Amino acid sequence: MEYRIEKDTMGEVKVPADKYWAAQTERSHENFRIGGEIMPREITHAFGILKKAAAIANYNLGKLSAEKLDVIIRACDEVIEGKLNEHFPLVVWQTGSGTQSNMNANEVIANRGNELAGSKLLHPNDDINKSQSSNDTFPTAMHIAAVIAIEDKLFPAMEKLAATLLRLEKENEGIVKSGRTHLQDAVPIAFSQEISGWRAMIEKTEAQLKLALPGLKELALGGTAVGTGLNAPVGFDEEVAHEVSVITGKQFVTAANKYHALTSKDALVFAHGVGQFSKTWETTPDGREGFQNIFLRRGFPTYLVDQPRRGNAGRSTEETTISPAFDEEVWFNRFRVGIWPNYFEGVQFSHDKEALNQYFRQMTPNVGSVDFEVYSDAYAALFDKIGPAIFVTHSQGGPVGWRTLLKTDNIRAIVSYEPGGGIPFPEGQVPEEGKILTLSKKTEGVEVPMSDFRKYTKIPIIVYYGDNLPETDERPEIYEWTRRLHLMRRWAEMLNDLGGDVTVVHLPDIGLHGNTHFPMSDLNNVEVADHLSKWLHEKKLD
Repeated sequence: MEYRIEKDTMGEVKVPADKYWAAQTERSHENFRIGGEIMPREITHAFGILKKAAAIANYNLGKLSAEKLDVIIRACDEVIEGKLNEHFPLVVWQTGSGTQSNMNANEVIANRGNELAGSKLLHPNDDINKSQSSNDTFPTAMHIAAVIAIEDKLFPAMEKLAATLLRLEKENEGIVKSGRTHLQDAVPIAFSQEISGWRAMIEKTEAQLKLALPGLKELALGGTAVGTGLNAPVGFDEEVAHEVSVITGKQFVTAANKYHALTSKDALVFAHGVGQFSKTWETTPDGREGFQNIFLRRGFPTYLVDQPRRGNAGRSTEETTISPAFDEEVWFNRFRVGIWPNYFEGVQFSHDKEALNQYFRQMTPNVGSVDFEVYSDAYAALFDKIGPAIFVTHSQGGPVGWRTLLKTDNIRAIVSYEPGGGIPFPEGQVPEEGKILTLSKKTEGVEVPMSDFRKYTKIPIIVYYGDNLPETDERPEIYEWTRRLHLMRRWAEMLNDLGGDVTVVHLPDIGLHGNTHFPMSDLNNVEVADHLSKWLHEKKLD
C-alpha cells in the first residue's frame, strides 16, 4: 500500500494515499482499534447534509466565497449519496463528543473538494468546519439521521407490518389456541386476539415515536462548543436549520436553548412521600417497572433519593422511639386503594394478596422528626451538585419540592403527584380551604413572601391527582385529597395570573380512571408516564 505524509500539531502521520481522510482521522483509526462497528452510514450521510447546509449558511452570511461554496456542495453531495463511504473508516468507539467523526467529515470533504477544484482551496477547519464545533455537529448529525430513518424507512415498514397483522387478524377469526405464559400452556385465547396484541404494539410504538419527532427536529447546530454560539455569526443557526430542511424535505428548526441541545436529556430527581422511601419509584407493588426504569428507557438520567431519617438514609442524630404500628387499614383507605378490606371498583391496583403485602412493606418509619427544612436542604445540595434537572415529587415530597425551589436555581420544572400540604401562598392570601388543619394537624396552606411566591412562576409546573375523590367529607382521610385538588387549582390560578405556567390534571378528566394516591405505580403507570412524557416534550424538557 502506498502512503502519503500528513501533518498536524502532533507531528507527521502516514495516511493511505488513495484515501481522502487526513491526520486526525488516521490517529483515531490507529488509536481506537476496538470492535468492527463502523459509524453508521446514516450518520456519515447526515454529516454531508449538515456540512452542505453550514456552507450555504456561511455563504449567505458573507463568511464563505462562492468558489469555495461550489466545491463544498459538490463534495457534500457525494457524501450524501454514499459515493465516499470508503473514506469514513472510523468505528463508533471514540472519545469526546464525536470529534473524530466530525474531523473525518471535514478532512474528506476538504480533500475531495480540493481535488474537484484542482487546487489547495479548502481547509478542513477554516472552511468545512467554519462556525461549527464537534459539540454541535455530532448531535445535529444524529438528529438528522434519526428523523430520516424514522420517517422514510421505519414508519413505512411499521405501517406495512400493522396492515399485514390486521389482515391476519381477520383471516384467523374463530381459531382458538392455548395461550402460553412462562413457556407453558395456560388458558384458551383466540389467535386473532393474540395477533391484535402484536398489531397494537406496533401502532402504539409508532404513536410514541411520532411524539418524539418534534424534539428530534430541533438542531443543536449554531451552539458551537458550549452552547453560546461563540465564533458563529448571528443568524447562522436559523440559516442552517432552514437549509437542512430544504435539503431533506423535512421541517427542522434550530433548538431554542443550545445549552440543553448540546447535552443529553435533563435528569429526573424523584422525591417520595410520607412513610415511603425510594422504592416508590423503583418498582410497583405487583412487580412491574416503576418510573425509574420507564424514564431511563426514555433516555432520562434518574436520581432516587431517600429523605434524611428515612429508608437507606436512616441514620439520624436525633433521639427517637419507634413503636410497632398496625396501620394497614389506615394506608389502604387514606391512599385510596379502597375502604378496608374492599377495593374500589375499577381501582388500578392489583387484587393479588402478594401485591398488597409488598405495598405495605414499602411503608417505612421515620428515624427522627419530619423536618422539611432538612429535606429541602438535602435536595437543594443534590441539585447544586448535578446541575439543572426536573424535580418529580409525590405526596409529602410535594411541599419538599416547593421549599427546595427557593434554595437552588437548578430546578427546571416540577412534576408533583398528589402533593399533600405545605402549599405556598402569598402572605395574607391563603384561601379558607388552606387554613383547615390536615390529619397531620398542619394547615394545607403556608404563607410565603410575595417575592418567593413569584419564583413559582419562573418554571413550568404540573400537578396530578388520581381518582375516587369523594364530594363530601364523610370520610375525612379520603376527602383530604379532594380538598387538596381544589386548593391546588386555586394555587395554579393565582400563579398563572402572575404569568406562571402551572397545570393541574385530574386524571379521570383525561380518560385515566381508577388511580390511587400512587399514580406512578398503579396498573396503568405506563399511561400515566406517557402523559408526563408528552408534557415534558411540550415544555421542551426532553
